[in-house]
Order: sequence, then structure tokens, then C-alpha cells
Amino acid sequence: MDIRRLKCDFKIFIVLFLIFIVACKSGIKKMPVGVQKTLVTAAENREELEKVISHYSGESDSLKLKAAYFLIENMRYHFTYKGKSLESFNTIFDRIEQREKQTPFVGNIHFPLIDSWADSIMRINGIPHPGTLKKEFDHRIISAEVLIENIDCAFAAWEFPWARHLTFQEFCEYILPYRFQDEPVESWRSVYMEKFKWLIDSMGNSRDPVKACSIINNDIKKWFRFNEGFKVYPSAIGPLNLLRAKMGRCLDQAGIANFAMRAMGIPVAHEVIPQWGDRSMGHDFSAVLDTNGKFIDFLGGELSPGKNEIRNKASKIFEQHFSVQNQSLLQFDDGLSTVLGRPFGSDATSLFCVTTDLSIPKVKKYPASNVFLAVFDDTRWVPVFGAKENKDKYLFEKMGREIVYLPCSIVDNSLSPLSDPVYIDKSGKIHFITLNQTTQTVRLERKYPLTKIKQWWMTLMGKGRFEGANRSDFSDRETIFIIPDTIALKYHISKVDKSKDYRYVRYLFPDSCFGSLGEISFFCNQSAVPIKGSPIKSAKVNNEDLVIAFDGKWDKFIHTPLKDDYDREWIGLAFDQSKYITHVGYSPRNDGNNIEKGMEYELYYWDGKWVTLGKQRAITDYLMVKKVPGNALLLLRNLTAGKEERIFLYENGKQIWF
Repeated sequence: MDIRRLKCDFKIFIVLFLIFIVACKSGIKKMPVGVQKTLVTAAENREELEKVISHYSGESDSLKLKAAYFLIENMRYHFTYKGKSLESFNTIFDRIEQREKQTPFVGNIHFPLIDSWADSIMRINGIPHPGTLKKEFDHRIISAEVLIENIDCAFAAWEFPWARHLTFQEFCEYILPYRFQDEPVESWRSVYMEKFKWLIDSMGNSRDPVKACSIINNDIKKWFRFNEGFKVYPSAIGPLNLLRAKMGRCLDQAGIANFAMRAMGIPVAHEVIPQWGDRSMGHDFSAVLDTNGKFIDFLGGELSPGKNEIRNKASKIFEQHFSVQNQSLLQFDDGLSTVLGRPFGSDATSLFCVTTDLSIPKVKKYPASNVFLAVFDDTRWVPVFGAKENKDKYLFEKMGREIVYLPCSIVDNSLSPLSDPVYIDKSGKIHFITLNQTTQTVRLERKYPLTKIKQWWMTLMGKGRFEGANRSDFSDRETIFIIPDTIALKYHISKVDKSKDYRYVRYLFPDSCFGSLGEISFFCNQSAVPIKGSPIKSAKVNNEDLVIAFDGKWDKFIHTPLKDDYDREWIGLAFDQSKYITHVGYSPRNDGNNIEKGMEYELYYWDGKWVTLGKQRAITDYLMVKKVPGNALLLLRNLTAGKEERIFLYENGKQIWF
């Protein structure tokens, strides 16, 4: 007799028996099995859920009862995080709110003051990492009061003219849910309805949900800011803290859009790119459902419907639902299920990108359920999508283009390659990246591609002007060098137009450049060491920025909140006596990915695993590496500093990045 199977059958019997008891106790006929399972596992909170069911059990509330069933059935898979480190970190929202009332924050991306608060909190109370926090599942903590309020407010929002076309199923997915992702469960609908009730007058007689979405998003643009510092936050920011802080990551941009739109009956979906195909990390955005059943994407508080941009290469895009879409992903840990789309994700890639189906020969010992496509995230291969069986092949449907994929299986929590890497080009043609028998010598200048924003950095110092003078007010100033319109992201030393003695030298920021600058320096008689002097500046330049300009560190830079903050401003040096200036040095904001003299590098090629081609210390601003296998997928790592690294091929003397 199989004792293990007998125990398993007994457990199943117990669960079914408990479900029967709950159904009888509740006195509700035809209660969905999923609802019964939730009640069985709700522990002490079962009574709260039963209150909701009882509240809507009247004949007049039959649709609200179905809505309650929908939420209760699926809530047992949703959770939020709890822990002392998170509770401590959440005090940062009090500080932000207080500061915002006194002196509103300006700009986007970087907020040094908030970063310093966060560092201080985490130094004392620890980093609120998901792995150190406790999960609290919704069905064991949510109150009847919160759930009933959510349902009633959602149904009220369904009555708005721009929401009446929605089917019940669309209403359940895009209006009804009480949560966005894994933020705290809160009573938020009435707060958001009050904040955005002016939309009713603004819409006039229009019934267009896309127009309603645009109107609210334009309002959010005025006060919500992107703050990349919140990347340390372990979950989505809660709806009430979003209103207090008025800032967050792209996940929170989708969150603020979700709460605002759904509160006002505007059907929106949360779209997720778990992992970019050409860089690290992923992305979140939103999509509004129009009256023809088409989703139109947008970015909360930034890009309006129809104006959104998929700025990198998306391997997969998943629409996040409240209901479970993929039961198979419930078996994986949070990390893997997240990059595979989470159990609540449905494949939406082809709605926003051009895609291609990819097939590879089947390996008998690996079932399709354990076969995936992975992309490279700067440090490792990350699975992004599972296979389907198609006769003697594995089929991967609707994959994003211009991306290198690695077919693999998962064995003992490690990836096992099933074939050579595969590249899907812009036209959809499939290329296997297979080593050949030749070797080549390669010249490498970078370890990471120049993205669009970094190409923009290359222009920000263009037309910046160096001047020399012998009077402290620069009334006798002379232009000694003008920076070209575009410069490489590295430290430059240029000969001045005319060498001469000066007591005072300075750099004048060009207009509309965000004060962008990494480093400046001055040289005397071609000395290898920059001249020392007393730093000087114009009135509007911050003292901290003056230090950055002369600190000799390429990883620190000036970048002001507004583009014109340093228009007609300057920084420079005063000498105790005249110096014969022959050269100037300057560096734009730098990503640290150029080859830098003195740093140690290691080049790898892919042959079922990363194989080293040896280490090399740079003696100039490029590396020369011999005997590199032909058609090899390569990876260059800086062993001294930095973390951004991308895979590439070397063709016709150039690095081809993926």
C-alpha cells in the first residue's frame, strides 16, 4: 500500500469535508467552489468574509453578490508585506508630506534629501527586503467593512456614462478590485472619488473613457513625480501614501493611475514588462479600455493615452488581473513567478509590440512545463516565458523582437541551456548564435551600449565655454576653448586656442543644459596633473556642485532639477599667482562604461556557459583582445568598478549590442 498516497487522499477528503461544512453553515446555495476554498483557509477571518456574503444575499443584490464572490474567490492568492523594517521605512511618507506642505519638491528622478532620509532609516532599522518580511494574505486580514465599501463604491462608479458600456466581466477586472498589486489593503475609493469628482463636470456629455482617462492623467502630471529612489521599497506604494508623497517609481505611476481611474469608473489595466530584453529591470505602465474593446496604453502622470512609448526591447508584456490567469505559476517562488508574469498575468505582448513565434527542437527528458526562454539582465539569464508542446518542438508564442533569447530548463533552481542563444531580428527572422572555427582580434571601447538618454548626456556640455581672466570680476575675460556639440562619455583633455597666463579661469554652463557636468580641470605647461586653485562660482551655483566639479571622481556629476537652473552661471578657480594655461579637461555626466585606464577587465564568450578569455588591465581607453572565437556572444566585465554589462557580438570591427 502507498502510504504517501493514502495520506494525500485523506488530506483531500478533509478539505472537501470542510468545504461542505462551510457551505452548509453559510446557508448559501450554489456558492462557487473557489469561494468555499477561500472560506476554509481564511482561519479566524472567515467570519468577516461571511458578513460580506450575507450582506449581498438579498435578491436585489444578486450582481453585487457575484462581484463579492469574484473578489473572495481570488483574494487568497493576494498578499501584502508586514515587518518592523517596513513599518519604520513607511515613516518616510510623513516626512515627505510635511516637507511638501512647506516647500514642494521640484524636478524628477533624483531627490537627495529623501534618499538621505531613507538611508538613515535603513541604517537603523534594516532594509525592508521582501525576503525578510512576512506575507499577510488578503483573505485572512481584510475586513467586511473595507470590502463592502469597495464593492458599493465600484458599482457607483460603474454608473458613470463612460463606464456603462462595460460588461460585468470587464467591470470585475478593470473597476472592481480593491487592490492594485501587493500594496497594503486600505479604504481608498471614497478618498479618490472625492479628489477627482470634478471630472463629472469636465466631461460634459462625453461618454468616452479615453477622454476621461486623459483628463485625469493630465491633472496627475501636475503634481506626481518620478523618484527612482523608491526602488528599495519592497512593494507597490499604498493608495493613501501615494497621495501623501506625490511620487514613486513607474510601478507607482501605474498605481496612482489605477486608483484614480478606477475610482471614477474608468476601466484601466496594469501592464507589466517583468524583464527588458536589452537591459536590466522591467517596466510598468497602464492601458485604458475604449468603447470598442481596444486597450490604449499610457503612463500615469507622464504620458497620455496614445502617447506612451515602449522605450526598450520588451520580451514579454503581461496584463495583470485580479483573478488568477495561470495556475501553473503558483508553484514557483515569488522571484521566478514575477519575471514569468505572475499568476495573474495574461500575455498582452502583441497588443503593444511586433512579435514572432519561436520553435526549437524538443529534448525528450524535459517536458514543456519545464522549458523557458531566458533573456540576459546584465548579470545573468532570467526566464521570461514558458513553452508549449508542438509535436516534436517547443513553441514559444508572441516573443518580442530584436532580442537574444536562451532556451533553457530549470534543474535544481539553476538554468540548463537547451540550445545555442537565439536572436529574433527586427523583421522577425530567427538566428542561432553558434560559434564557428575562426578566431579574431577585437578592439573594445565600452562594456555597455549608449542608450538614448546617454546619447543625450553627450550633448549637454556642447557649447560650454572656458574663459581666462586676470581680474576677479572677469571684466577682461577671454574665451580659451569651446566644447564641441557632442562629446564621448569620458574625460577629455583639449589644447586651448591660445596659451596664456591667467589668475582666474572658469567654465560657463551652456543654456538649457541642466547644469550637466562631471568634471573640469585646467593644465599648466602640459603637466599631467591638473592645477590646484581656490574654487569660485557664481551666486546660483550650489556649494555641493562646486565640490563635484573638481573632486576628480567620474561617478559623481551635476544635474539640476530644471534645465535652466544654471543658465549664465559658472564655476572656476582662482590662483594665488598667474598660471600659464595650456590645456583644459572636462567630462560630461558619465556612466562609467567606457574603458578606463588602470581598471581591470575580463572578457567572456558563451559556449553553454560563460568561458573566460582572460583578464586585462587597461593602459589606454580601449582594450585589444586576441583569439576571440568567431560569431561568439561576448560579455565584458569590469572587475574594478561598475555593474552595467551587456552581451554583444563583434562584427566588422564594431560591437553589436543586444
